Amino acid sequence: MLNNTVHPNIHNMSVTSYGGIDDPETGKNLTGSFHVITFINTKKVTYRVCVDIGAHQGSGDDYNLNSQVEVIPDAVVITHAHMDHIGRLPVLWKHPEFRGKKGKIYMGHLTKLVGTEALLDAANILMKKYIALEEVHEKTYKALKEALKEEKEIQKDNPTNDRSKQTRERKNQDKRRGNNMRITDTSPRKRKGQVYVIQESKELKITPEKAKTILSPYNGSVEAWSKDNKPLPPVFNKEDVLEMMEGVKTEKETIEGVISLPDGMFTEILPGISVRPYNAGHVLGSKSILFSVQKGSKKNEYAYFSGDIGSYKWPTKPAGRIEVPSDEFPLIFATTESTYGGTVRGDFEHGMSNLEKDLKKAVTEKLASVFACFSLDRAQRVLHELLILQKKNGWTFPIYLDSPLAMTYTALYSVYAEDAEFRNNMKRVDVITSKEMRDTVLKDKNEKFRVIITCSGMAEAGFIRTYLFKWLKNSRVEFSFPGYMATGTDGWRLTAAKKPEYLDFKIDTEKKGGKKNEENQSSSMKEDKVSLSTVKLRVEAKINHYTHFSGHADEDDILDWYMNLPKAPRMKLSIVHGVQKDSSRLLSDKLKRHGVKKEYIIIPRLKQEIVVF
Repeated sequence: MLNNTVHPNIHNMSVTSYGGIDDPETGKNLTGSFHVITFINTKKVTYRVCVDIGAHQGSGDDYNLNSQVEVIPDAVVITHAHMDHIGRLPVLWKHPEFRGKKGKIYMGHLTKLVGTEALLDAANILMKKYIALEEVHEKTYKALKEALKEEKEIQKDNPTNDRSKQTRERKNQDKRRGNNMRITDTSPRKRKGQVYVIQESKELKITPEKAKTILSPYNGSVEAWSKDNKPLPPVFNKEDVLEMMEGVKTEKETIEGVISLPDGMFTEILPGISVRPYNAGHVLGSKSILFSVQKGSKKNEYAYFSGDIGSYKWPTKPAGRIEVPSDEFPLIFATTESTYGGTVRGDFEHGMSNLEKDLKKAVTEKLASVFACFSLDRAQRVLHELLILQKKNGWTFPIYLDSPLAMTYTALYSVYAEDAEFRNNMKRVDVITSKEMRDTVLKDKNEKFRVIITCSGMAEAGFIRTYLFKWLKNSRVEFSFPGYMATGTDGWRLTAAKKPEYLDFKIDTEKKGGKKNEENQSSSMKEDKVSLSTVKLRVEAKINHYTHFSGHADEDDILDWYMNLPKAPRMKLSIVHGVQKDSSRLLSDKLKRHGVKKEYIIIPRLKQEIVVF
């Protein structure tokens, strides 16, 4: 229930989005959800609350934004535990200004459980990347020192040498060495000069001429280069995540950890500002957030933030049914996601019928069927539907789950999923827990058909790459991608309308015990064309792409959601989380055709302030 304490009234409310907004001019910030609500009361006190603070996904400039927080709020409310909605939360929590003002973090109990695992996994990835960059930096530093030493020896031995002749000789050496060497810009931040790191498959060798090029912005100083190019430490680590979730209590300070929001009631987060979560049906624990703002002694205004919304079309709803506020909370403002705002997906039953037909054929003709899934929600939904088909058709083939993070989430779904059958099905899977088990599953001599569910969903990381490397050239294996494939990913390349003849497949060059750790790659690579750390894999396996598994609302779902909202007259609707020229614009057009006035629909620009009242 609402807090009856009398506070100064809020007389101004505005919303500004610093992420989760497509910027057509730069192509950045579509991920990294970060919506800041500014409140000013009659005493001229300003409060700021952000809904979500996600990580920017991808590479380059967007990725480098993950160390930044544009606005330091007084409170944070998290809708769900996907990284593009929660990924920068530890960065904010560590920020001195947020700690200084004793900022509060709110999320649902299940989001706290799922989010802890997601952020711990992200911290582990960040640390591995940092260690790898440190190793490359150290090798490059030593190679540059050796190159300078070699240059001095050349000058000492040839005081009156023909420099042009030596330059030609060096260039010829570079050409001969070219098959083992590449130059890449791996700078994690802006530098004062082009930064080169040379990676060789066997050893790192930099010629004096190349060293001069690398060190020219640093007046030939290796130490200056080293200082300016030292990898930045991870923006957060595992200890940061655990401290943020549970809080810190020392002799010097006590900092409250994440506060769990109860369902079915309002919680006051700041004077005159309360929030209430509603089920969003997207992933386990996902919520939409209703704000109640004290505008007068007997008047509250209400605003609603969708977060990511699930689909009404799923027959089974492990994350619960989509909820909206009742009519007693008429909304003057709402935001909706529009990831699939311009798309109407096919019927779920039709999609499952296609999957069943493919499996029936695979059971008799194939060695294996491999599903590349997102670890949260998608892996669990695919497992559930496969078990239903298995029971229906009397199949007895084993179903394996090969992803440590997906295993953790599956255990949570087995306890907290809304549907009883779904909970029970989460316990009916064979879990791969070691390399030895994976090797057994991967043996081609094993003629018994099997299904493997693994990660990641777009085939950019995780054990799916082990299966692709081993089986992509095997016509008796099929790979299934049940979801969205971002442009430029290997999943996107494989599911293209025209199946590629080859896939340029990047290999992990990290060594363990003198051998590459991608399941003894060296022995198999002889069959393919090898170039540096990329293998050209022939694509002989069957490729399936199923779009009906999406956990996001499509255009029809969002329209149904909007029509069910309790709207005050002249309610403003902000459409976010969609590509402006596609999903956001198409959704806007459809809303207008259904009678929503143009002046009440907003497709905001990045950092555009929307005045609510």
